[in-house]
Amino acid sequence: MSEENKNHETQHIADYSELESPQINSMIEEAQRSEGGGPPKKVNFKSMPKPIRIFGYFFIVVMILMVVFAILSNYF
Repeated sequence: MSEENKNHETQHIADYSELESPQINSMIEEAQRSEGGGPPKKVNFKSMPKPIRIFGYFFIVVMILMVVFAILSNYF
């Protein structure tokens, strides 16, 4: 038993991962738990390496431009 947490290493500790964010799809909850990933989390671009951030921002801008081009091409 550790003095810091007062729990034995094999003692069950409550799972608080569900409190972090609500489940998006309860049908895949068991698959998420078995994969060890837990519930889906938002993407934080600031925590990613710079080349991946640049690619992500580029991809988002390209998708927005494609939508704008599609809308404008329908009117002209």
